[in-house]
Amino acid sequence: MAEEQQKQTITINEKEYVIEDLTSDEQGMLAQIGNLDNKIANLNAEMGQLQAAREYFVNNISASVEVEEDVAEELAEE
Repeated sequence: MAEEQQKQTITINEKEYVIEDLTSDEQGMLAQIGNLDNKIANLNAEMGQLQAAREYFVNNISASVEVEEDVAEELAEE
């Protein structure tokens, strides 16, 4: 006897629904939610990259101006 394939379900408000039993509009809304979740995840990853890049430039400009100040002080002492 072949095993029955389990139907995909989703839990909404603590109640489980079989996805194929949802209306086409409801299935479309699920697709939109999945798409939006993916976009949010991508934007969060991009935000992390942007924050790291910003930190890199802040650190570099801080180091650069400190070097310039040190050089200016050395030249003033001569």
